[in-house]
Amino acid sequence: MNSVFSALPLEARQEQRLAYRNFLSVRDGAVDFDNRTLSRREESMDRYLTPVESIRRFDQADQALFDEQYACYDPGREMSREMLLLLTLVKVNAAEAYGVERMLQPLLSRVLRESDDLELILNIEEDYHTRILLSTSTLYGMSVTVPYRPRASLRALIGAMANVSQKMSRPIILVTELLGTIYFLDLLRVAREVLKEMPVLRDAVEERLTEVIIDEIGHVSFNRLCLGPLGLAHARMLCPIVAAGLRDAVPEFRPLGLKLGSHIDRPLFERSELPDEVRSRAFFA
Repeated sequence: MNSVFSALPLEARQEQRLAYRNFLSVRDGAVDFDNRTLSRREESMDRYLTPVESIRRFDQADQALFDEQYACYDPGREMSREMLLLLTLVKVNAAEAYGVERMLQPLLSRVLRESDDLELILNIEEDYHTRILLSTSTLYGMSVTVPYRPRASLRALIGAMANVSQKMSRPIILVTELLGTIYFLDLLRVAREVLKEMPVLRDAVEERLTEVIIDEIGHVSFNRLCLGPLGLAHARMLCPIVAAGLRDAVPEFRPLGLKLGSHIDRPLFERSELPDEVRSRAFFA
């Protein structure tokens, strides 16, 4: 794949959509649309969420600081990079979680109209991303179960996307999925650096991020397959605008050293930091 923004012929797009559906059937297992569950994901979530002896535990003062910063982040308060990392991990899927909530009804209407539930499965996968990332708190003997609520301006943007036509929203969705994938890859790099002296904790965090990244690459691929040359050209033009809107989606990004650079338009799937496990297990189209 040369670029996310290069269009495939219509016939190839149709073949790849079918291949992606088959891929999801194997990866996710049986779908329960009423309860929004995927059978194979439920098996892994049981493992992530089962209470375990914490791998790492903050002292009482740091625990209080974490709780206060999760509720309302103050960049002026001194924090360790490890705590910044944990806050980022439990907040990073906030926009997606809110988007799932706001865009569910328009999506259900489209599913009924077009008799195609593929995107609804992706929507359910986002629920699992939120649960997977929140489960990172269990590694510290905590239980963060309520998704972080994104700032008002970002909620307004997501709400606007839910109310426009698919022709207008699809390029934006592609760009947000692409930027999200890049953020997760950069977060994986930072997690390896911050937790390098704690291999058990590092591996547990890496496992969670890897699962999310595999899905996100599939989501980028799916949205690319939904667009022709014109839609992809619009998506490319929207990149800097959407990136600016998402830059401070999670306030801990900046002090942790996460930022979107000039690599946004590079072929995503040729980036050297893409883990081997992701290359071997993700769906690329």
